[in-house]
Amino acid sequence: MDINNWLVDSSVISNFALIGKLELLKEELAEKLCITEEVKSEFLTGIEKGVIPETDISWLKIIKRINNEPEIFVRASRPF
Repeated sequence: MDINNWLVDSSVISNFALIGKLELLKEELAEKLCITEEVKSEFLTGIEKGVIPETDISWLKIIKRINNEPEIFVRASRPF
């Protein structure tokens, strides 16, 4: 992922989907936005449960997490 890509979480895409405006992100930022498989799964589960309206997110780029990212986050979050 380069600096011109933006990694977004499920809150971002869910909020736009809930107000029926995910197309705004697609029109303006399709080349920049990325999600993880986990975010995609969470979003699709929301659709299955009827919490989020049926929405196409196939245009979003999927990036893979690095295996040790959770460990890095925990270490970075500790107070000095």
